Amino acid sequence: MFGHIRFFEHFSKQYITGFFKLADYIELNDNAQGLLFEKLGIKTEVELFELLGLELLVITKGKRGATFVFRNEHGAISVLDQEPEIVVNSVDTTGAGDAFFSTMLKEYAYTNKVDKDFVIRAFPIANQASREILMQFGGRKH
Repeated sequence: MFGHIRFFEHFSKQYITGFFKLADYIELNDNAQGLLFEKLGIKTEVELFELLGLELLVITKGKRGATFVFRNEHGAISVLDQEPEIVVNSVDTTGAGDAFFSTMLKEYAYTNKVDKDFVIRAFPIANQASREILMQFGGRKH
């Protein structure tokens, strides 16, 4: 999302909310999540999801996987935690979140639907993409 997690400190709550309301899908790492929640005065992913009117919110948590927030087929908000089956020791985290979320969006393009089945199917694919980045130095293959 943003290379510098302190991005949120420089803007008002109104500006941040207006900025993010332009998006339907947002990915934050857990560090940025904490700073954003503090700045917006909220405590949960569901509050953020509702505040911004999102279709998908993804909070990446490194080796602990990711949390997905979306509306289920009945319109209720669902929160689904996914943990990776394979955990690697990272060489460098540069670009791992970008690889993860861009892969999620690529998988979304095939279905155009966010639901539990989508998350369960797309998470391992996105996790593999981020693992490949984590096991090399720098954000690109040399």
